[in-house]
Amino acid sequence: MNKTPHVHAALIKAWADGADIQFYRGGAWVDVQPAATHPVWDVFTKYRIKPEEKPKKLLRVALLRVSPPGQSAYTIACPCHGKKHEADIFRSPEFIRWLTDTIEYEAE
Repeated sequence: MNKTPHVHAALIKAWADGADIQFYRGGAWVDVQPAATHPVWDVFTKYRIKPEEKPKKLLRVALLRVSPPGQSAYTIACPCHGKKHEADIFRSPEFIRWLTDTIEYEAE
């Protein structure tokens, strides 16, 4: 007798080995709650191993005045990465204003 494995067999095995599992509902991936003794494993539901969350990065662009002594001033746009760098730029005597709000993005 040749048995066909369950449609989610690989995910069931991964879950049994401790992988975090998600299911697709209402247009979004939802975590299977740890309190659940086992997911339902409905054949009509999409499941996946929860992807690793990549840390989000921050970007904000500042306008700075750079004026060598005795020369006319000019400005440059300076990208800052992260809250500490943002605070350092803000306290800089060359700081004029922010050109953007803080932008949160994911990068490889």
